[in-house]
Amino acid sequence: MQEKYDYIIVGAGSAGCLLANRLSANPNNSVLLIEAGRKDNNLWLHVPVGYFKTMNNPKFDWMYQLEKDKGLIIEGLTGQEEKFLEDQAHLMDFFIFEEIGMTMTTGKS
Repeated sequence: MQEKYDYIIVGAGSAGCLLANRLSANPNNSVLLIEAGRKDNNLWLHVPVGYFKTMNNPKFDWMYQLEKDKGLIIEGLTGQEEKFLEDQAHLMDFFIFEEIGMTMTTGKS
């Protein structure tokens, strides 16, 4: 394993894998993708509805408690459910930006 990388991505969820894939498409980039946890050979980890089967289950969930997000006004959701919805909304922002011709860049402007 090499000692230096251009990009280090922590988390091999769908967003982390997508980002690693896009960055590694350029042969000049070296990318390290890090993920914690066991092998994902459980059926519920591979189907969309499985997200709800694995939530609040210590076999699949780190069980960290999140603070209530004051920006969301949907009553009755847990912190994890709010975080899930918030992440989906942020992901949609990227698709909208791409659709109108904006591109994402790294680094500070």
